[in-house]
Amino acid sequence: QLPTPKQSEAVPPHTFDDIARLYSWANTLSTPLKRQNARSLLALSAGAGLTSQQIMDAQIGDIDLVEGRAFVTVREPRERRVPLRASWVPTLTRAIGDRTSGDIFRAYRLEEYPPHQLQQFLSLNRGELRPSVARLRSGWIVSLINADLPVAVLLKVTGFATPGSLRPYLRYAALNDDTAWLARITGEARA
Repeated sequence: QLPTPKQSEAVPPHTFDDIARLYSWANTLSTPLKRQNARSLLALSAGAGLTSQQIMDAQIGDIDLVEGRAFVTVREPRERRVPLRASWVPTLTRAIGDRTSGDIFRAYRLEEYPPHQLQQFLSLNRGELRPSVARLRSGWIVSLINADLPVAVLLKVTGFATPGSLRPYLRYAALNDDTAWLARITGEARA
């Protein structure tokens, strides 16, 4: 029997200061296309938890704007509709602009590895801090854990198959005061 594969560790999320610096970087790049791509990268990874591959696959038609909220349809590997965090909706709408179709992140696609162009974009457009899609996604997942969402909801929006997939992110989650949950733990209060 083969040994169980070791679960990869989650990377630490970017700090709030990091996010502010990345937002500033995105809004001060030299061309409108570069600013749109940087904004889409930040909004889709920090606001909806998309991976590099999913960012490269995202189409404008995958975005639904409904009553001030934005939803992103993620096709692979598990299709789902992800609500964008409210603070990232203006950034994503600025990234899309008046476009009605096409890739959200606009770059040439290499068939064998589409995220290569995203990495190349980051290498060519350096700032004081390099954005990490993995760290932005990690922060998004940790924010959902900190929101005390039910595990079923966490699995649905993250695209994870099992609750064990959340384990690496728990080390970055805020510790809750157990006394706040005492009445629910003892059955004295309902959820």
